[in-house]
Amino acid sequence: MPRDAQGNAIVAITQRTLGRDPFLRVDNGSELMNIDGRAAGSPVVLWNGGGAGDTGTDWTASGTGSETAGAMHAGTNGWDTGVAAINDSTVFDNGSMIDIAGTYDQVDLWMNPQAFPVGSRLQLGWLDSSDVRIGNNVRLDQYAVNMDLGVWQKISVPMTDFGLTGNAQKLRIRYANQAGQHCYFDDIEVVASSGAGPYRFQIAAPADTIYHLSMAVLQVTAPTAGW
Repeated sequence: MPRDAQGNAIVAITQRTLGRDPFLRVDNGSELMNIDGRAAGSPVVLWNGGGAGDTGTDWTASGTGSETAGAMHAGTNGWDTGVAAINDSTVFDNGSMIDIAGTYDQVDLWMNPQAFPVGSRLQLGWLDSSDVRIGNNVRLDQYAVNMDLGVWQKISVPMTDFGLTGNAQKLRIRYANQAGQHCYFDDIEVVASSGAGPYRFQIAAPADTIYHLSMAVLQVTAPTAGW
């Protein structure tokens, strides 16, 4: 039977007092949520075009699309996918297998949708040297604020969301489920691991207590500007 923090049996629907039950980090369950959850390591350029104004040791790009000045977010060139057929892919190849999950906290990229038909699934995932997927694909469109056409926005995907099961060599963008997807991509980076984030949180019940929840509401209050 569910019990409250004092050990009393809960026999009716109970609304928890706001702020009473802390959100705790999943990894060690001891740190309250008043922390900066952004990845704090140094970014490493994965792909930023090959023009004179671009910097970094870009990974080799191949597959659907081409490098063009018209697809630029910053620098001189971006990646224009063109109008993709169903399940087409663009691949960025490092050239050798590396410990992605152990070295980096997240992937950052800038995206500008040009066409996104209903039912499209814009997927991001990691491959090994033989093009076998390592871990999970994630849907880039679910990490975007929206998929407004012609609008640049920065997308950040925590490395933990990929569930990587080993080293990887390639980052793949896959235009799944629907033909006709068209996007610009630029400034693709991986953010080095620093041990400071990103974080996932869970609602933690007191010891020996079980909650049966129908709703969990997270209220975030910003004490200063700049959140």
